[in-house]
Amino acid sequence: MKAITTALFAALFVASPALAALPRTVNVQGHLTTGGGATVPDGNYTFTWRLYTSEGAGVAAWTAVEPLVPVVDGLFSATLGDEPGATPPPAALFSSPLWLGITVDSEPELPRRPIHAVPQALYADSAAEAVYALWASDLQCSGCVGPSELAAGAVEPTHLSDAARALFLSSSGGTVSGAVTVNGSATVTGPVTASGGVDLAGSLLTGARFAAGNVAGESCVTSELGRVVVDAGSARLYWCNGATWLRLATCSGSCKAPASVPCGTLITDDCGDVSATCTGKGAGCPAGQLCGTTGCFNDGGSALSPTRSCKDLHAQAPSLPSGSYWLDPDGGGGLAPFMAPCDMVTAGGGWTVIEYSADLPFQNYFTSGDGFKYLPTDFKTVLTPAQIAAIQAVSTEGQQTYVGQCENVIHYYYTADPGYGYAFGFRFLDGAETVTGTQSYAPYDISVPQDGCKGNGTENGSLALATLFSIRSVRVPVVNVKTRDSGDAGEKFGSPLMANPAFLR
Repeated sequence: MKAITTALFAALFVASPALAALPRTVNVQGHLTTGGGATVPDGNYTFTWRLYTSEGAGVAAWTAVEPLVPVVDGLFSATLGDEPGATPPPAALFSSPLWLGITVDSEPELPRRPIHAVPQALYADSAAEAVYALWASDLQCSGCVGPSELAAGAVEPTHLSDAARALFLSSSGGTVSGAVTVNGSATVTGPVTASGGVDLAGSLLTGARFAAGNVAGESCVTSELGRVVVDAGSARLYWCNGATWLRLATCSGSCKAPASVPCGTLITDDCGDVSATCTGKGAGCPAGQLCGTTGCFNDGGSALSPTRSCKDLHAQAPSLPSGSYWLDPDGGGGLAPFMAPCDMVTAGGGWTVIEYSADLPFQNYFTSGDGFKYLPTDFKTVLTPAQIAAIQAVSTEGQQTYVGQCENVIHYYYTADPGYGYAFGFRFLDGAETVTGTQSYAPYDISVPQDGCKGNGTENGSLALATLFSIRSVRVPVVNVKTRDSGDAGEKFGSPLMANPAFLR
């Protein structure tokens, strides 16, 4: 501890020969402060009193220890020689000058000061290592002016000591340094600003409310993470996550509807939590789209939401039924979206059906004699050649069954005259043609599961006696046929094309 200035007031009552019956005591009163001038805490302190016959040398002629001297508001009062069990100073001691030394607790002794036969205020110099000080100005005395006797405003801060001014807080402003403890209630009539944290642990807030503001104009950055604002316009509560404002709302824990959860996202409850009762993934997509295995995709329900192909649509949503859908095979190129039938069942589904707009009627087409020749006009399809070509461009598979009705027209094999065998050929949309005159149609994958026309007569266009060609090629549909045995009267052929469309996937 640093040195302090101290003063004490001592009253000496000495037994003279004429007053031998009176006690030989010295009364001491004072105010105990810290080295900084602040009043020490209330409590009991140990005081050691010593009387010396010289000012600076020699040992104490009389010593007494008083361990429980009460100090209240810094004030204390003690009577030397009156301690329980203490021996009063001998009468002979007062026949010569005396000096008093005081020690508080374990601090060094204060400088000795003389004691006179009458009460007198004594002022001490700095004590080398003292922690406590006695201030004469705070003594209890007769004739002193008390606080109640001072006029209002008579004492200004400049009249006070430095230590007292350090504890003064102006009613119109001021700064308190260090921790402040308020034992009791405190009323604040203006706003409270805290640059650090406010610890409300163990407290109860009553009548509190969040300040209203305009969330659109409020800042939400990392340093404001956790800030809560009531938006005055919407009367809703918002929370800053360090980057953006999130609206706070009540929740019940019920599972959200799949359509209200983004496609592919885990379904949560309305509190935003994943629970054991909320399973599966969301199916929410923008209008005109469906939720598929890889996310939202166009549902093919309109020209504004076309899909690339029936195959793509089936891959995303295998449960979709067969029907007509809007397709856009070139993905927004020069070809406008168009509608086409999709077969979602046959051979795994996902087929785009290439339909014919008319059959090939069963009739006689040539009268100029036998010989290979194509029909003068190609077959008519519902889709345009450009639309079919676009579908072929995004397909890897194709299949079609050509049903050849006949009457005296060899289509594939003739047992009576092998020279008329393999007398039927095909032309595809892109102009490619199959070979004729050989059993194999290589490089095309064409087989003949039924050859009813090989009898060369009495078929009369019966489907049961027709020749069936199974064509597996992405070049389908067939747009024309070439025959050899069809140039005489009574040689008829045809095909129910509308019942036997081509399939691309």
